[in-house]
Amino acid sequence: MRHAQTYAPLMAPMLAAAALAAPAQACDAPLYDPKWRDGPIRVAADCSFTDADEFPGQTISASRAQAIGNGLLGQVVTVYQACGIYQTLMVVDCNTTETLMIEAPEGNPPVSFGGSNNREIKDLYAPRGKLQLRKTDTVPRLQSRAASHGYETTTDVAGRIAQMKSRNRYNPFCGCALFHPDSAGAERAKTNATGRPVKKG
Repeated sequence: MRHAQTYAPLMAPMLAAAALAAPAQACDAPLYDPKWRDGPIRVAADCSFTDADEFPGQTISASRAQAIGNGLLGQVVTVYQACGIYQTLMVVDCNTTETLMIEAPEGNPPVSFGGSNNREIKDLYAPRGKLQLRKTDTVPRLQSRAASHGYETTTDVAGRIAQMKSRNRYNPFCGCALFHPDSAGAERAKTNATGRPVKKG
């Protein structure tokens, strides 16, 4: 495989995971459940997570960490609330500890189930979307390319996570400990998004 080629092995499993998270084709707005409790986030060994929800009727989860190349890892973060699905590609550079989030665009044509238009990862990647991941990517290069296609991006991933309740925060560098255990990102995997040590047990 030439370095300039799209890194299709990453896209296929991410799209498959995103498809599993997609809502049904009909939806009633969720009602308040008095039995709902804001439990702590659950993180699996592959760095996928569930139960990052912040209120009833919302679910926040992510696919497993996957290698893009050049020290970069990717995960799809999925938020489902008010009959809508909102997906984001989260990218971290384990060597530089740079981070990036790229918002999936509204579908073409937009699809809505009573709330805002859905934003699904399948509409971000080629061939439906315009984004291509490359094994030689860096965070600045990927952000520039995403922005050139009109996609919304942010490098303040820690700031976004810090807005969540502490029990629901996830560590974007989790996968660095798996794929690049001697990297600066792996060291950051020992702390949460605010820089505090991760509690064991």
